[in-house]
Amino acid sequence: MKNFIICTLLLFFVACSTPRNNITIASTKDINVKDINLNNLTKREVETEVCNGCAQTIWALLYLSPGEYPNLDKAISQALMVGNGDLLLDAFVFSRPSLVPFVCCTKVKGTVVNTKEAK
Repeated sequence: MKNFIICTLLLFFVACSTPRNNITIASTKDINVKDINLNNLTKREVETEVCNGCAQTIWALLYLSPGEYPNLDKAISQALMVGNGDLLLDAFVFSRPSLVPFVCCTKVKGTVVNTKEAK
């Protein structure tokens, strides 16, 4: 019985990341890409993770739901800041519970470019 409880707790707190989105192009800033050749810009590979406390309710706890993950806007903004750019290309978004109970994370992995370099 003791092993069963330990295994159940491990499964509850240690979960794999779940793919949420594949994004071709994204930005949280106002930019105009109409006359910009993205192939000529410096590309920076980034991988960032944003974590916050999950909004837990009694129903979420009863159904073993991890709660709500951080806002995608916040995760994309973090990736743009780390990559020192204003446009995110070919991004993958993953969600996962943290090892800390009731903390959830959103991970963004992609390529950041700065469109201001083209001007």
